[in-house]
Amino acid sequence: MTAILDLTSAALVTVDLQHGILRRLPGELAAPALANSVRLAEAFARAGRPVIAVSLDFEHPSAAPVNAGADVVPPARDVRPGDATIPEELIGSVSHQVSKPRWSAFGSSTLSLVLAELGAETIVLCGLATGVAVESTARSAFERGLRVVVATDAVADAPERHKNSLAFVLPLLAALRPTDTLIASLPSNTARVEG
Repeated sequence: MTAILDLTSAALVTVDLQHGILRRLPGELAAPALANSVRLAEAFARAGRPVIAVSLDFEHPSAAPVNAGADVVPPARDVRPGDATIPEELIGSVSHQVSKPRWSAFGSSTLSLVLAELGAETIVLCGLATGVAVESTARSAFERGLRVVVATDAVADAPERHKNSLAFVLPLLAALRPTDTLIASLPSNTARVEG
């Protein structure tokens, strides 16, 4: 079993778990990440810890801009009604919602203020996409001096980008743990694990 973490001052931050991002990934990639994110959110809520759903505001004028000189052609803009909506199975556990216009959950959002008000010193990240918004959020949190944990089986992305991020980038910024270990690490569960 992977080491139990101290999550007494932790908040769960779900990144881009919303209909408009979920539909962009094949179901076999997105469905397990969503299911494990829902398990984490329910466990955090039961433990009395905050669950913050951060979603991309597709309508914001500067929403996820692409560098005009980038070598990769961005996909055509395909925004549909309800794209910012958080899935029903997740929303019941959410204590706070934050909207963002950029990849990072911290970019031009109120997330830093919400975390400060909650006294959260650690964030557990789950969501989409591993090598884009999750990684950007982990970098921003690390730079702000927060302890960062990534739920490895509650994030998803295109396979190569997902593997690269988990193997080479995120270990420099965060502790990596599976959902079951994180649930066991929550304050209400540690007594059962240790005793």
